[in-house]
Amino acid sequence: MKHRVLVENEELRPYLPETHVLTESKLNEMIAQYDLLYVKPSVGGGGKGVIRLERTDEYYVLQTIRRKVKFRKLKNMWIYLKKRIPPNRVYLVQQGLHLMRIDQRPIDFRVILIKPNRNAEWIYKGIIGKYAAKDSHITNRSSGGTSIRFFDALQQRFDYDEEQCVEKEETMTQLSYKIAQTLGGYFINMNQLGLDLAIDEEERVWLIEANTRPNYQLFRQHEKPEKFAQIRAHIRQLRTPTNRRNRRRGRQSSRKG
Repeated sequence: MKHRVLVENEELRPYLPETHVLTESKLNEMIAQYDLLYVKPSVGGGGKGVIRLERTDEYYVLQTIRRKVKFRKLKNMWIYLKKRIPPNRVYLVQQGLHLMRIDQRPIDFRVILIKPNRNAEWIYKGIIGKYAAKDSHITNRSSGGTSIRFFDALQQRFDYDEEQCVEKEETMTQLSYKIAQTLGGYFINMNQLGLDLAIDEEERVWLIEANTRPNYQLFRQHEKPEKFAQIRAHIRQLRTPTNRRNRRRGRQSSRKG
């Protein structure tokens, strides 16, 4: 649903990897177009259930958190893949991105935004990198990922100077606001947002995922020590029972109106 809302915005469309509901025909179509794909649950987070698919000159390679399997025929990979998808669950197939890497480990970035109340503007709270564990394609903390500071990542991978780092953060900040405003216009009670943004090897920025109940523990390692405490305090307040009741009242009032 979130992807469908965002893809309707022409300004945001260039930042969105091509994404579809997983079917055999759609998988065949996309793996002919892209050499890298990700298959993942339509609902969920933390990297759970994400499967990496790669097309090489000789094989189709399927990689989960625990194993990597090679297939000569695409049909055989599809049969194997279907056995690993829980019945009655919708999965997506998404264009894979060749993310920036350090020591062969992919990196993406978590951005946190909050909305103190329904009539307030979105507030950008910060950005921090997620650094995949060795030999893993998942950057999430729950799958072994660790934090890396935003400027450190750009300086190590692209040899950016401080001005270039600031410019790239501004680009990602403005993109984050546009995403939050677009989603917030549809999901009117949404008040917290964790965006997984990526920079690929060509330095292009992408949105991988939007989380409406984001994990923010990586910000413990932020270069500004107070950042984690601020984010935790804001999000805890937004998640209190009182705030949840107020949001339910808002939904009921809008129905009556």
